[in-house]
Amino acid sequence: MEKQEKEAHKIIKEKYEIWVTFTLVNEFYALPVTHVQEMLRALKITRVPDTPYPIRGITNMRGRILPVVDLRLRLGLKKGKINNRSRILVTESKGRLIGLLVDSVEQVTRFFLEQIKPPPKDIVTEKSKYITGVYYLNESPIILLELDQLLLIHTSQEHSESETQQGVNKKKK
Repeated sequence: MEKQEKEAHKIIKEKYEIWVTFTLVNEFYALPVTHVQEMLRALKITRVPDTPYPIRGITNMRGRILPVVDLRLRLGLKKGKINNRSRILVTESKGRLIGLLVDSVEQVTRFFLEQIKPPPKDIVTEKSKYITGVYYLNESPIILLELDQLLLIHTSQEHSESETQQGVNKKKK
């Protein structure tokens, strides 16, 4: 009994974060639960013409229009079909609600900080700064993602378009 109490005390003292794990093309990924507000079934996503590349469309979330980013496309993976396991992770980034389309949500779980490994330097480039680490659960790697970096492509595109439009307006004057 004393050994069990020591083990329980050790777990309490260890620092951890809670993550939402999900799949894309049979691989495991995770986002910090602090960025995920809720999970929706991917029942109806309406395509919108001329939207930026990884945006799959919009969906209605209790009367609110929610843009949906296809996480497969954002990560450079092959576009998939929506099925009964597909989910939309409702996330908040920089004051904006954005849905992330994933193949399935697996679980909400604790990752002990000391067991999170940095991503291999060979795979991280300027375009993949959104990979913050790798966690092994039952010998399966889970790629840990950072939401603001993951969505940075949209922010920088919007910023560039805004600057371009301002430049056009100045030239007209």
